[in-house]
Amino acid sequence: EGARTNLPPKSSTLHFYKTFDFTQAFNNTQIEVVALVDASSLGTVRGEVKVSDLNFFTQSAQKLKRIIGVLDVSGVSTSGFRINGPALEYIYIKNLKVSMLFNNTSALKKESVLYIIENAKPASAITITLHPDAYALLADDTDIVAALKAKPLITLASV
Repeated sequence: EGARTNLPPKSSTLHFYKTFDFTQAFNNTQIEVVALVDASSLGTVRGEVKVSDLNFFTQSAQKLKRIIGVLDVSGVSTSGFRINGPALEYIYIKNLKVSMLFNNTSALKKESVLYIIENAKPASAITITLHPDAYALLADDTDIVAALKAKPLITLASV
């Protein structure tokens, strides 16, 4: 049996000066919570982690429910990157400018999708593709619809 969470970062400033490649970073783990930043830094610039790649970031992480910290994906240029994990509920992504897939993430919460839409920075049309269960719950939600209306370059789709 795996750990419930990884240890929080040793320094809340260490990640502030770097960009990380998180390709398959938490692949096949039993972790339930990933702490990318110290909880005391949430809501500040130190609560963010700059990322160059997230493809298969949580591939087959069956128990992962929450990622603590904001993933700044302004450095991600590969369209169609995937975030998988059937139990994943909370993930905060900002500066999204390419299409992405949550195709195996049926538990994704409204708060996460709303944050991603409201904090996206697309220069051209992008699509956020959700698992059919998440899409069914969120596609007609009034807050999601309003956020998409405010960001006309973003489309929500189902697998």
